[in-house]
Amino acid sequence: MPRGLRPEKPHEGFPLFAHRNGQWAKKVAGVMRYFGMWSDHDGALHQLQQGLTPKSRVAERTDVATMQHLCNHFLQSQDEKVQRGDVSIRSFADYMAVGHIMVEYFGEKKVAADVIPGDFSGFRRSFPSAWGLGATGLPRGGF
Repeated sequence: MPRGLRPEKPHEGFPLFAHRNGQWAKKVAGVMRYFGMWSDHDGALHQLQQGLTPKSRVAERTDVATMQHLCNHFLQSQDEKVQRGDVSIRSFADYMAVGHIMVEYFGEKKVAADVIPGDFSGFRRSFPSAWGLGATGLPRGGF
């Protein structure tokens, strides 16, 4: 199906809608939930009816961007800026620390495309209450 064209609901009363990310979705308790690809509307409906929430996909293929890939790519671009003098070593160290925390929270093999904006709220809530602007004690090191 061409990008941007969403399928119609397979039948009247189908409780899910075709989200632009290619999956059947429904807002549950104020949170967007995804129940399967457009091509498998029966499976998505079954998952909803069973009260199952979709499990996080874990990348088993090497051509899928994971959270670890995403963070490493960002750090590589920031390292290039450090070499040019556009970013300080201190900022780079902070980026590395936050990247480490993100990968630890989401999982190194978490498919980056599966991370939704609401996931970052949970990520932020996972921080110790003592952390604020200019937090210290962030772990150092690579992924």
